[in-house]
Amino acid sequence: MGLTDTPGGAAIAGFYATLLGLGIAQSRPLFRGARVLRARQCLDRMMVLYLSHVRSLVVALGVALVTLVALLGASARFFRLLLTGGVIASLAVVGYDYAAEVGGDAMVVAARESVRKQAFGGLLFESRVSS
Repeated sequence: MGLTDTPGGAAIAGFYATLLGLGIAQSRPLFRGARVLRARQCLDRMMVLYLSHVRSLVVALGVALVTLVALLGASARFFRLLLTGGVIASLAVVGYDYAAEVGGDAMVVAARESVRKQAFGGLLFESRVSS
C-alpha cells in the first residue's frame, strides 16, 4: 500500500514533482550543478510514477511534456527544445528501466500481460470497475 493507504497514491505526487521539476530545471540555476540535481530528482519521481501503475497519469505526463516541447518550438528556442526533448526522452527510458530494476520482473510482466490480454477499452473498464 504505502504512505497514503491507497493503491497508486504516490502517483499524483510523482506526476506533479516530475512536471514541476522539469519546469524549474528550465529556469536559471541557483548554483552549479542545480540542473543535474533537478534532472536526477525528476528521474526518481518518474520512477515512482511508473511503480504506482497509474497509467492515466503516465499518459497525462506525456501529453504535458509534449506540450512543453511544442511550446519551446513555437517560441523558436530550438537549442532549448533539443536539450529539453533529449532530457525528457532519456528520463522516460532510464526512469522505466530504473523502475523495472527496483520493482523486479513482477512489475514488467504484470504491465505487459495486462495490456496484452485485453483490448484498450476492456482494460480501461476493468481498472475502473475493480477500484
